[in-house]
Amino acid sequence: MDLQTSKQNKIITSTLIVITLILPVLFFGAIKVFKLSGLPLYFTQLGLYALFFLLAFWGLKQSQIRLPFNGRKVLAACGITLASWLIFEVIISGTGIIRLPEEVAALRSVEAWKVWAQIVSTWLFVGIGEEVLFRGYFLKKLLAFYERKQAKQATLLAVVVSSAFFSVWHLPVRVFSLINGEMGLGLILISLVMLFLLGAGFAWLFIRSGNILLAGLVHGLMDYPLIGKNSQLSFIILITAISLVELFRLVDRSKNHN
Repeated sequence: MDLQTSKQNKIITSTLIVITLILPVLFFGAIKVFKLSGLPLYFTQLGLYALFFLLAFWGLKQSQIRLPFNGRKVLAACGITLASWLIFEVIISGTGIIRLPEEVAALRSVEAWKVWAQIVSTWLFVGIGEEVLFRGYFLKKLLAFYERKQAKQATLLAVVVSSAFFSVWHLPVRVFSLINGEMGLGLILISLVMLFLLGAGFAWLFIRSGNILLAGLVHGLMDYPLIGKNSQLSFIILITAISLVELFRLVDRSKNHN
């Protein structure tokens, strides 16, 4: 890589980092100033994540980063996501954490268009949008950077740094919650640690599967699992997806060995 290309890549990455950090501040600032709610808030959120996609694809194109995408990966992403969700539902209903009939009744009481609107915004825009940017672009850039530096534990360093960035990116909403008296400092710190761990989990899922759609769908489903969304246990979906990916890798290794 020549010096001019290296300098251009640094400028692009720095620009993306700054814009990524500014966007949530502008988003939540607009909510507060214009008192957005309902459909205006919904479409503002879609606009925010549409920008995420544009930023990610611009960065990927400029850095010549390819995210493998084909029919097989789509089927694998949908299959593993569905299986992870079903296992999550079995666990939380089987242990009595939720009452499944009541949860289903509550979901059916919501107008269908509102459920589908939430699915579109959360699964497709929020989940996939954040994963394409944070894991598809930033994580891949960090991996390439540490590998060029021949750093020991390059993958671990890339996962830690990208997950820390992912956690910090969620800070503005928590600052606004602090201002509104909805969260205290202790709770904010705990939530940032949890976000770091989730970011590391998404990074692991992406690295081991090579499937950005899988990471995005799992992320979106965790944010809106339809049933059991108030259980605070949707991280089970991520753990299950990682476990299934590792199981399939183990089976593939066994087949190749034989």
